[in-house]
Amino acid sequence: MTVATRRSDFGDHSTVRKVLATLGTVVATAALGLVVGPVGVLVAVGIGSAQFLVSTTAAFATGQIVLAALYPPSGSPVVLVLAEIGLLCVLFSSAVDHHDTGRLLTASLVAGVAIGGSGWLALRSSATIWIGASVIVAGTAFVAYGLHRYERVHLGLVETP
Repeated sequence: MTVATRRSDFGDHSTVRKVLATLGTVVATAALGLVVGPVGVLVAVGIGSAQFLVSTTAAFATGQIVLAALYPPSGSPVVLVLAEIGLLCVLFSSAVDHHDTGRLLTASLVAGVAIGGSGWLALRSSATIWIGASVIVAGTAFVAYGLHRYERVHLGLVETP
């Protein structure tokens, strides 16, 4: 069984998708550039290359890796949140072509806030970035697996024993 998840009218949505991905990349690059200087351009190169060559999800993951590698421990949390918002815009850009855009964006936003909030609480309580990053990675993996299982059940791809 297959389900079409893309709309047939790519014109307007493709433009919105590109603008959202570009805006997200610019925001993440500018935020990180404020903290680390010109080396922050690696964010734009990494995100752009991953999105063009692989996928939006790979671009988001690449941005997270570059952000974690370059962001200094003494950096401002506000700038970190701005960079994360930019990366979420990159991630959300793929939802524009989905058949139920509003529902997917709402679910993604709720999951992003929940995962980000738990990572923020872990970071604030432990004051070490690797614990906060670990909580975010574990939360993301848990939510992604749950959504994957829900999709399989919803599409009738799970066989009963």
